[in-house]
Amino acid sequence: MKNNISNKIKFFAKYYGQDVLTVGNAICENTEEYWIEASLQHTQYLILNPISSISGKECIELGAILGYVGNDNIKINAAMDFINGGSEDCDLDAYIKVINFLTKNGYYLGNGIEIEYGWVKLKK
Repeated sequence: MKNNISNKIKFFAKYYGQDVLTVGNAICENTEEYWIEASLQHTQYLILNPISSISGKECIELGAILGYVGNDNIKINAAMDFINGGSEDCDLDAYIKVINFLTKNGYYLGNGIEIEYGWVKLKK
């Protein structure tokens, strides 16, 4: 992926409506006007959570989305398998729901190039 405005807009669109967009050093309002303008600015970026910071409660929710039933440990293990790329039997519907859940909760789902380009900063 090239570092250009078109690709930045596409990446930012995945997180539209979340409290992750900066204006200056502060999180800005969730309005379309700010998001469009910010995606066109080379100095604006998203502040996202690293996937490694996912909570046990969120893993339980993800396990349920993936269709796992039973105790919470089963759901947590299923979610962690999915996150670590070990879940090959996930159907498309569940996959889409999981990706939506993670982006709505401000988790970074990229390959690192967006960080290199300065489009994303991870929370510590």
